[in-house]
Amino acid sequence: MSTLMRVADTPNYNSAMRSIMQTQDKLAKNLNQMSTGYKVDSFSGIASESQSYLNLRVQSVLTGGNAEELNRVDSRLGFVEDQVKAISQHIASTRVRLTAALNPTQNDTGFSTFAEDELDFIQTVLNMKDAQNQALFGGTRTDSNACDLSLMGPPGLSPSYAYALDSDESRTVSIGNEKEISYDILARDDAFAEYIYSLQLIRDNQPSPDPHSPAYQNLQRALEHLKKADVATAELIDKVGTTRKNIGDMRDIYQEDQKYSEEMSMEMISVDPAEAIIKMIQLQVQLGATLHATREIVSNQQAINILGR
Repeated sequence: MSTLMRVADTPNYNSAMRSIMQTQDKLAKNLNQMSTGYKVDSFSGIASESQSYLNLRVQSVLTGGNAEELNRVDSRLGFVEDQVKAISQHIASTRVRLTAALNPTQNDTGFSTFAEDELDFIQTVLNMKDAQNQALFGGTRTDSNACDLSLMGPPGLSPSYAYALDSDESRTVSIGNEKEISYDILARDDAFAEYIYSLQLIRDNQPSPDPHSPAYQNLQRALEHLKKADVATAELIDKVGTTRKNIGDMRDIYQEDQKYSEEMSMEMISVDPAEAIIKMIQLQVQLGATLHATREIVSNQQAINILGR
């Protein structure tokens, strides 16, 4: 009889030992998860979700790259916007000075020198480079200056674009849904051409009290073109502002998409600390119960062995 009981208890004992080892293995994995914060050490641990995880990681990289590119363009446009605003202020100051110089009671003998200084200023601005050392107003031609006023002849009857060394083509950037917008402001823009033409007229004509003199007529013409330059720069500032808003809106969308992809991918592989602690407690209780059951089986076996002698 004792021999039959011993044989009957052997499978129970073996089953209990397997349960102990399995629970210990689960507990070891649980402790590793708690220490690393991750569910698994490799994709093999999430085989059923690995493709989804990889897709999310790829999406995160792509959207992050798009956001970074838009941020670079926005930074460039911020610099452009500052320079156009500076030119706008110079145009306004020049209009005020020219209006005063056309007053017969005024004698602005330094106006020509002022115009020369302003031409130097506008050339310096149009030849500025961005953080990547690319011509700010050069369009797709980024490796050389965008303006050379030495190429200009005497002022004619209308503005000339002979100074412009830009590519006459603006670069574009994607803003999603297969849409692209051009973002460059070119050196040949009417705002700059009008201002340069006005300054040439001012430089070459000394203010005269005689409203019928050629100099006076030329300076009146300069004033008209200054007004056009003023309007054109205001339009440029609005254009840059609108472009920056569109770029900023799309950048925010990309950044939100990247954040979502990262959060979802981390959710796939990350361990909730509270859940991990609860799981550890459950495994410890399970291990304790199995050990207790095993001790009972061993104790019964020992008793049977004694009685069977």
